[in-house]
Amino acid sequence: MVYVLMSPSWLQSNAQVLEKPTAQNASSILFGSGKNRGPLFKAAVIAAEKMDGLSSVAVELKFWYERISTDNDLYVGLCDDQTCVGFYYVDNNDGGIYPSTWNVPSVNGVCSPIRQSRIGWKYSSATNRATMTFELTSSHTSAIVTSDETTSIAMSTFSAVLKVNTGLWVMTCRSDTNEQYKIRLFEAKVRRNGSS
Repeated sequence: MVYVLMSPSWLQSNAQVLEKPTAQNASSILFGSGKNRGPLFKAAVIAAEKMDGLSSVAVELKFWYERISTDNDLYVGLCDDQTCVGFYYVDNNDGGIYPSTWNVPSVNGVCSPIRQSRIGWKYSSATNRATMTFELTSSHTSAIVTSDETTSIAMSTFSAVLKVNTGLWVMTCRSDTNEQYKIRLFEAKVRRNGSS
């Protein structure tokens, strides 16, 4: 099993930061208003050479961030070298979580997500904590997402299939220009399917 604790200090040293933070310290990274559909950061979870020969893996991604702005619709996903799959956390009237896919943007590019149907629950607090567990095989990518706020479980199978034998990354993207986020923690575990 591969385990990565992506604390703010770790992200500052190891992530590919795609938008300059407004402020950062050992406990958080604050992203202020910025580019519409702009990627915030991309961080490696496992290198390609460590996945050589694997045909099926599970990735557990835990994250914790705070809503700073009222408008707050964050994309969080798992990516191979071309595609991201993940979830879109919506603050507006219908709220809840949408599974989404998007192409990995270049440094100057933007995320252009395709949303699937709404699933899950609406967050009620300013702090979002959730766990996504992805199952990757050569023919499908699916995920279950659970929240610390509720016992609800949302499940989705994505139309895009992540490549199992490439490196995997975590990526976050904002939705609108005025959104602000305080990133507290990301934690990733990668294991061969069927192992603990």
